[in-house]
Formats: sequence, C-alpha cells, structure tokens
Amino acid sequence: MKNFKNYFLIGFVLVLGLVACEKDNDDDNNKESSDLWSGILDTKYYNEEILHNIYLDFYGQWGIEKIDGGYSGMGYTPDFDYLEIKNYGIYGFVRNDSLLEYGKIEIMEQNSEKLWIKLQRDENSDFFFNEIELNVELPEKDSMNLFSLAMDGFNYYFNKME
Repeated sequence: MKNFKNYFLIGFVLVLGLVACEKDNDDDNNKESSDLWSGILDTKYYNEEILHNIYLDFYGQWGIEKIDGGYSGMGYTPDFDYLEIKNYGIYGFVRNDSLLEYGKIEIMEQNSEKLWIKLQRDENSDFFFNEIELNVELPEKDSMNLFSLAMDGFNYYFNKME
C-alpha cells in the first residue's frame, strides 16, 4: 500500500508539472502574437478611419490561398502565411510568427465599386513585397483578392482567418 501511495504521489507531481509547462507555452504564444505589432500604434499613419463602411471587412488576418499571374500566368508558391490589415490603414506580411514587412495603406481610389490601394513600406521595415498598387476585391465576407495593376503582376487570393 505504501508503494501505491508513492507511485500515486509521483504521478500527481508529474501531471502538475506537465500542466504548468503547457500553460507557460500558451503564455509564450500569446506574448509572441502581441509582440508582433509592439510599438506600432493604430494611429501611426492616420488618426481616423480611412475606409468607407462597405470596406471595413478588409481589416483582419487573411491567410494566403494561392498566387497566380506573372509572365507565365502560373504565379508562385506563397512565401508568407498571412496578410494582416489593421486599423487605421496598416498592413503587415507574416511568416512563422515574424513580421516580414509592414507599412501604410494609401487609398488611391475608393467608391462603391472600387477600392484601389497603394502599399507603402515603412522606413523601419524590412523589404519583402514587390507589388505596390493593388485592386481589392471582397467577393464574400470571408474571402479577399488583391489584383496587381501591372500586366505582368501577380494576383493574391486570401481567406479570412478566425
């Protein structure tokens, strides 16, 4: 009976240790997520909303599904995980929980039929993305397409992340 109590006590301590480690890992993941945008305020580029109400679904995290276009029309394999669009007019390309590039979204044209944007990399950001001027299409609430204005540019297809 004494051996059973010892084994039970050892098992109990091991389970507590595993639960504590799992909690620490969850805390680290939350910290990494918040650290991604640390020091970049919503009002870095604009002090108020830049989008018309019909385009507010543009904000959020957009997982890349595919890329087509270019000279061959075949596109290329995505080299980032998602694009995040933040209030007010801030974009960021993310891969493996690292911010590859971020900057300001400039509205070139915006009306009920068209949203045309220009991505301006922040002077403190690394360079990652070549396309600068893009037409935004939001065909459904959970999907977004970015179409290059260049003849040989690329088109990007996204699904909204939870």
